[in-house]
Amino acid sequence: MLVAVCEAGRCGVLLEWRAASSWTWSPPVSSAARWPAWATWTLVGAGATVAAGIVLVASGIFQPAPPGTRFVSGGLKTQ
Repeated sequence: MLVAVCEAGRCGVLLEWRAASSWTWSPPVSSAARWPAWATWTLVGAGATVAAGIVLVASGIFQPAPPGTRFVSGGLKTQ
């Protein structure tokens, strides 16, 4: 395919134009053993579970309910 660069009513010489050759890239292959992603996510999930358990225990949600209803009176007020 021949193309020319044109500017202000004038065109340059015709040149052959070719599409760039396709290229691909792949990451380098490492022979060293890597820590698996599932192990990382397992540790993250276990850490979140432990943190949530600590928060629940600290909030007292697992304490037994009081045995009965407790009534509180502010006393009598005279005016």
